[in-house]
Amino acid sequence: MSTERTPVGVLASGSGTNLQALLDAASSDDFPARIVVVGSDRPAARALERAADAGVATFSVRRKGFATRDDFDAAVADRLAEHGVRWVCLAGYMRIVGAAFLRRFEGRVLNIHPSLL
Repeated sequence: MSTERTPVGVLASGSGTNLQALLDAASSDDFPARIVVVGSDRPAARALERAADAGVATFSVRRKGFATRDDFDAAVADRLAEHGVRWVCLAGYMRIVGAAFLRRFEGRVLNIHPSLL
């Protein structure tokens, strides 16, 4: 019996070591989600290369092109939505996500952080 896996988008800013762990886990048939897109605020982030190498769609959105953080967050959220993302994982994403972004994905954002917050 096949169970549909939940589409997840991952946001990352750096080398993507946390992303790689997620990609490795998601390659297992019993993983409950599938990573459908990886986005970054840094076009040269190694995380985007890791995603592309795994056959996952990628995008980057630079903050400096937007007047406000809310405008930037809306653009990122729109890109995630284009891929049918239901859950968002912040895996080394070095930007603070605003209230509007969190409302759009209310109760469906997971932050992975390598140390105590």
